[in-house]
Amino acid sequence: MAFVSQGYRASLTLIDNGRKIINRSYELRSSTVDHPAAVTATIALEVALAAASDLECIAYSVAEIFQEGAVSYPVALNAQAEMQALVNVGLESTPLKTATLAIPGPIDAMFKGAPSFTGYDDVDGANAVLIAFMDLFKETGGTFSLSDGEQIADAGSFKTGRRTHRKSRRG
Repeated sequence: MAFVSQGYRASLTLIDNGRKIINRSYELRSSTVDHPAAVTATIALEVALAAASDLECIAYSVAEIFQEGAVSYPVALNAQAEMQALVNVGLESTPLKTATLAIPGPIDAMFKGAPSFTGYDDVDGANAVLIAFMDLFKETGGTFSLSDGEQIADAGSFKTGRRTHRKSRRG
C-alpha cells in the first residue's frame, strides 16, 4: 500500500443572500508543486470568483490528494460499500447526548455473532479495532472531531451499534 500525491484541490464555500451555502471544488494543475503555491493559487481563484459572482466566499481550504498507487480489490465476501456499522457514542460535552459514527464496510470481527447467529448485526463495543477507531475522536488524545467539533467521551463512550445496509442502485 503506497499512496502517491496526485496534486492539490481547492474548495470554496459560498453563501447567497438567502443563506444557502454551496461548495465548489477545483483541481489545481500539476505544475502546482507545493502547499504554499496551492494556497496562493486558491487565494487568486477566490479573488477572481468574487469578481465574477454575487455570492460571498465564506471559507476555503486546500488539500493535497493522495491516491493508492496500485489498487487491489478487497477479498472479504462482505466488503460492500452499502454495508456499514452505525455506532452510537457518548459525547464529552453533553453526557446525555450521543452521536453516530458510521464505519463503511465493517469487518465481521467487529460484531458479536457469526453469520446466521444471534448478535450477527450487533456491534461488539469491546472490539479492539473499534476501540482504536473511536480513540481517534476522544477528548483526551484524539486527533479528530465529529461533524460539529465535538469529541467522544473518554469513559463509557460506546452506547450501541448495529450493522446496517444503505440502499444502493448499483448492486
